[in-house]
Amino acid sequence: MRSGFALVAELAVVHGYFADPATTDWHFAPDAASAQLLSRTGIVLLADRNHVRLFAETAADGSFRLVRPDRPISLRLNVGAPGIGQVSAPLEPLPPLPADHHDSPLSLAFDSRMATPVQDVAAKGDGTSKVWHEMTASAFAPASDGARPRSLADGFSVTLNLDGALPAPRFRIVLAARAVPWRYVLIGDWPGQSPKVNDPNPNDAERISFVKLAAPYVLAKGASAIAWQSQSAIALSDHNGPRFELCDGDNDNAVLIKALPRASPANLVLAPSGAPSSLVCEIFVLA
Repeated sequence: MRSGFALVAELAVVHGYFADPATTDWHFAPDAASAQLLSRTGIVLLADRNHVRLFAETAADGSFRLVRPDRPISLRLNVGAPGIGQVSAPLEPLPPLPADHHDSPLSLAFDSRMATPVQDVAAKGDGTSKVWHEMTASAFAPASDGARPRSLADGFSVTLNLDGALPAPRFRIVLAARAVPWRYVLIGDWPGQSPKVNDPNPNDAERISFVKLAAPYVLAKGASAIAWQSQSAIALSDHNGPRFELCDGDNDNAVLIKALPRASPANLVLAPSGAPSSLVCEIFVLA
């Protein structure tokens, strides 16, 4: 067998906000020490959207030349996407730091040693499968002041520990979408109508309830509006999420608006308490 290059590891990032993970343009960049290591070992890093693949030189017998069980290497990649913290669920509670952890300039760090094997059926549907080693909220890294981070900010780092094992390990970081209450603000006059937000989902267990806020919603210049807010948090999404309708409570719930607009991360606001956990997403609806 001739020498060449072979896959030594693969990393994918999956985020619950995005319908198609591959549409998210993540940026993968080795830190300074890892960049030197890549240069010294000849490992090739190829990044594409939400994937990064590492290739290492093989010997004539198919084994890796410089990445072996007796000579493992550790690479640290900084991973980021603009604005990703806004649509990401807070990560808490966080587990203790490992004894050999070293600080990262980013707010969160993942480590492949914390990965859990998960079997996946291939998208082709032919019954074949492969194992991903998942890294979820097993994240650790202190902030600069020593406090534990509670949000993804705009990036994180991941340490990949490579020992030349075959087949090459596939690592996957799974991030959840931020979930917040949705608040529909009904602006204008609704003469002869009593508008209310309703979830038409026929499944009682999945139906989301909305409650009318007791106090009028105060708009600019002192005007007021009616506001209905979900009683539970709803995940933000860039694809098909729940659809709600506006009904007339005084007219046998006759439908006024069949499909209300969905929430957008651009409309996240703090509730009066001002705590980060009190974020709500406001959606304005004109009469």
